[in-house]
Amino acid sequence: STSFDSLELQRVASQDLVCDHSLPPAWYRLMLGHQPGEMPTRCVEMNKCGTQAPVWLSLKSESLPAPGESKRFTGCATWQVFGGTRDCCLFRIPIAVRNCGAFFVYLLQPTPGCMGYCAEELGSKGCAPGKCKADDLCKLTGLALQPVITPELVQGRVHLKCSCSPPSPEPPVQYRVLWSRLSSSGKREQIQQETTPQPFSYVEMDGTNLRLGDTVRPPQSLEIAEDGKDHVLTVLSTVPIACPGQDDFCKITLQLSTEDLGKNIVLSACQVDLMPGPCSGGSCAAATVTVTAVTDFAQDGNRLSRVSAQPVSPRDLLWRAHTPRDVKVTVRDLPTGNCYSFTDPHIITFDGWRYDSRKVGTFLLCRSDARAFEVHVRQWDCGGHRSATACNCGVAAQEEGDTVVLDTCNGRFQDSRPQLTVKSTEASPRVKILKSYGGRKITILFPSGAFVRADLSEWGMGVTVRTPGGDFNSTRGLCGLFDGMAHNDLGNVPEEDFVEEWRIPPGKSLFDRTPAPPERKQRKSFCRCQKGSTKPAPVVNTKNAFQTPSPQPSGCHHDHVDHSSAIPYLDVTSEFVTHTESTSRKDEKPSTKTFGQRYFSKSVQKRRSPEVPLKPLPHNVSVNNNSSTDSTKPRGDLRKAKRQDRYYEYSSFHPLPGPAQRDSKSFAYFFPEDYFEGVRMKFPLSWPTPNGLTATKARDICYQILANSTIGLVCKGLLAKHLDQAIDICLLDLQLKDDVAWVRALIALLENECERRVLENRKGEFPVGNQPSAAWEEILTALRCPALCNGHGHCTELGCQCLEGHSSYDCSVTKSK
Repeated sequence: STSFDSLELQRVASQDLVCDHSLPPAWYRLMLGHQPGEMPTRCVEMNKCGTQAPVWLSLKSESLPAPGESKRFTGCATWQVFGGTRDCCLFRIPIAVRNCGAFFVYLLQPTPGCMGYCAEELGSKGCAPGKCKADDLCKLTGLALQPVITPELVQGRVHLKCSCSPPSPEPPVQYRVLWSRLSSSGKREQIQQETTPQPFSYVEMDGTNLRLGDTVRPPQSLEIAEDGKDHVLTVLSTVPIACPGQDDFCKITLQLSTEDLGKNIVLSACQVDLMPGPCSGGSCAAATVTVTAVTDFAQDGNRLSRVSAQPVSPRDLLWRAHTPRDVKVTVRDLPTGNCYSFTDPHIITFDGWRYDSRKVGTFLLCRSDARAFEVHVRQWDCGGHRSATACNCGVAAQEEGDTVVLDTCNGRFQDSRPQLTVKSTEASPRVKILKSYGGRKITILFPSGAFVRADLSEWGMGVTVRTPGGDFNSTRGLCGLFDGMAHNDLGNVPEEDFVEEWRIPPGKSLFDRTPAPPERKQRKSFCRCQKGSTKPAPVVNTKNAFQTPSPQPSGCHHDHVDHSSAIPYLDVTSEFVTHTESTSRKDEKPSTKTFGQRYFSKSVQKRRSPEVPLKPLPHNVSVNNNSSTDSTKPRGDLRKAKRQDRYYEYSSFHPLPGPAQRDSKSFAYFFPEDYFEGVRMKFPLSWPTPNGLTATKARDICYQILANSTIGLVCKGLLAKHLDQAIDICLLDLQLKDDVAWVRALIALLENECERRVLENRKGEFPVGNQPSAAWEEILTALRCPALCNGHGHCTELGCQCLEGHSSYDCSVTKSK
């Protein structure tokens, strides 16, 4: 409604904003409550109609169509660029309008971002648009008597009763009652006829002349979205449950199934029971089941599924011959958010905006306002030769009760092993740790389908964050707003100011302390119900095309997400989550590295001051199940904070390769970059570089290493503008670092973006038909086997199998004799 102010909604429940970006193209009639409405034909202010950018109908000099006719117009979305003036038609959407006499219908398209179509009330109810008069009245003509049909038990058998409430006639009258039903072909078939002085009549549902399903309501339907929310589906009987033989306990059990075997929707149970009880409000027995859309990260449009119910061996003949009608469930697609922070780091937001963050310290990369999910990054100096630069050295992520820290910041630049810590409020964390390409790529996978991926290099890591559609229009941080509009991601402020806005004070990040645990939620069951089976269907891995985490055993499980991956991995969760208490090996000693000896460029070394000495901190602070460390002061007094809730910290140690666990006793440590207050030197960049690298030569290098790489060539059609962005980032890195070694780190960016596009474009198992095309198989092979094993190995489903004398995940290392 144009009279609805969305500002308050944004403050308290931004996830409820109207976003018509997934609206199926179709003809729509507008209603406000139970009253007819129409699209406004004048500019609507921002933050009206339950959305941020309201869409109204621009007529210009045209008039609305006459009754029975249709016209094409332009829908305009109102938006104001930060710091600029309001534009009533910044975005344009084609709309067709048809005049149906008493109301309009509109041919609407999905909006390009989080926008919403507007409605306002008609001049008066039920009048033709634009033809209303004050004395117009709508009259309803119908039968003098409106019969009502209700089910009843008569002597233990199900009957239908037809009754009416006429005024008391004088003299007494006779009623002629004709019972009929519609055949499968739609023809009316007479069942029974009688004449009676009573204003009611009975007919028995005997399963022959009158059966269950003969009189039905319109087919039921449900529309849900891939947002992880549960929707209640009520299974009810409009006739009483009869108990043959006067049993004390009887019921009708219905087996539920989905036609898609759980690819689009999952249920909370595969069977429900209808128990006998008194009839009220048209319902004689009811049971509920929840329906949840499967989050699959595929842009496969809105999909139709069906929920079927089949009586299980009923003793009642009435139910034995009855198959209830299916319920249609439409699953609405939602966009997936992918944010990248690579090398310097260069950040590509969820909506595709690119900018640079060269500050050092700890920052909020992403936080969801819709749920408990956030990601923090640590950036340290990584030695720019011509200007101050920064790189990610650690990432920490938390979803619900699980917190994971993957860190190289507690050591020296180019001489620091990654360390991984898992903390959880549950004895069995729900997070998974996946290792790809021999440990070069580590993925932290959360139950919602969100993941944080680190592509490790000697200088630190590139970070990728994926978030599901339920977070749409609900994110904050360096990764932007995730609202489908890239231009507003930085709030129209300078890059440096925007980055500074998301700095996390010392001691307040996920690296330093464990957040207060959220309210524990009971884990739900999600069932893939197979037709014709009394047991839920197991989740089956897809052969050849995509890998998913270990197959679920037969039965319901706690997962509604399709975790398919085109990049092969090893699930190494058990290597890190093996205990329910903080433990360490007896032969391991806490790390005692001197942080003051870490390599810094001259610009960072200048920040040393008496107030913030760069010296090692004591490592005798313990972290147990009932306390946590909180580094809040630069002088190094690590304070313990009491916590009533029990946390489990997993801290087993593991040898190379792969990330190692941090000693639990040194969970918090002094990160000098959090206290840096100096000025980092910046100089204008120009060609050629001090080493003589020209712009032309640099572009040749970037194209050779990136565009002409295996992944760049086979994924070229999928990467689209991201390949151009990677080239631009590469050129900037060469200017900043004057070192070709940094360029190869961007191949991981292309790998992750290619995999995202593969998952988005898949339809079921493969994009087209039942078999992959040659080009599709080539892409999947390139993702499984980087650089196609460099010609020194065979590509298998699990990656490269190297020939004798060669090793590494891509067979690039020659073993010494």
